[in-house]
Amino acid sequence: VNNAGILIASPVDTLEERSWDAVMDVNAKGTFLVIQAVLPAMKRQGYGRIVNIASIGGKHGAPEQAHYSASKAAVMGFTRVLAQELGASGITANCVCPGIILTDMGRVNLDDPAVQKIWRSKTAQDRIGAPEDVVGPVAFFCSDDSAFVTGQTLNVDGGIVFS
Repeated sequence: VNNAGILIASPVDTLEERSWDAVMDVNAKGTFLVIQAVLPAMKRQGYGRIVNIASIGGKHGAPEQAHYSASKAAVMGFTRVLAQELGASGITANCVCPGIILTDMGRVNLDDPAVQKIWRSKTAQDRIGAPEDVVGPVAFFCSDDSAFVTGQTLNVDGGIVFS
């Protein structure tokens, strides 16, 4: 499970190259490097479950998050290619796209109760997600219950993005 991610908010016109690079390095390149590290063992055993954590931000973006959106879209595209390349090896690759989740990173943007109210109103469930809300979908993709599921992206967002 690739779950590392950072966000450094900035509008595009003032976004510094080092911020772009930092977000891409952790969110996209980090995912790539972890996969490369585990693939030899997975291929040897003829079995593996890869779950990459992307974001609904990679599907539709948000102001001041161009680089974050691009990095998470890259993770989704990378996952689809992994599924195609690795399926015959007994390895599945899927993505989970959390919405607004109260993690340490999420709290940075959700300190203001008014902002929380706005985000709650954008979800069909009228609430902000907790890390525990993401556990079940990740566990499913890690299990043999999802043995015939690969290359998929699942929104876990309380009903923000509908697909």
